[in-house]
Amino acid sequence: MRDLVATFSIVAFDPASEELGVAVQSKFLAVGAVVPWVRPAVGAVATQAMANVSFGPRGLELMAEGRTAEETVEALVSADEGREDRQIGVVDARGRAATFTGGDCFDWAGGVTGDHYAAQGNILISEETVKAMARTYEETAGDLSPGGCSRRWTRGKRRAATRGGGSRRRCWWCGRVAGMVGRATALWTCAWTIIPTR
Repeated sequence: MRDLVATFSIVAFDPASEELGVAVQSKFLAVGAVVPWVRPAVGAVATQAMANVSFGPRGLELMAEGRTAEETVEALVSADEGREDRQIGVVDARGRAATFTGGDCFDWAGGVTGDHYAAQGNILISEETVKAMARTYEETAGDLSPGGCSRRWTRGKRRAATRGGGSRRRCWWCGRVAGMVGRATALWTCAWTIIPTR
């Protein structure tokens, strides 16, 4: 049986500072080595669920060639035989965002897009986790820089966790409770990557 690893993430572009970033929280140890991919003046990618790690560098390459976030997701997903097990969020350097969740991702799984961001998650208590993260990102002031990051990223992940989070327990790094359904305490990890484009 596949090891179940709950994950939720957000990819974003700040038009004022021209920064791109990815924030992710997961039970997956060393999540920062798999999920977040960012290139200045190009875009940001979060690849998760049964992650196809090639989506990160390939997605950035497609956007560097001029594809939009939506065109990038379509190209990556259509070429992947395992697409029904994948989840991806993409934002390009113009703030256009797209998200995809395969039909075989474990419930609850899905995503939302808004102005300059895409938020997605899998193995969550409910869709409220992703919606809360998106709402908080929209409502919180600050850019994606380290100071603003602590406000926008952390508050968004905190609200997501308190609105259900994953069907696991708690993040070992930030201590956020991420759902109370798990039968045993599981380790959670957080990561974020912010790239200034100037």
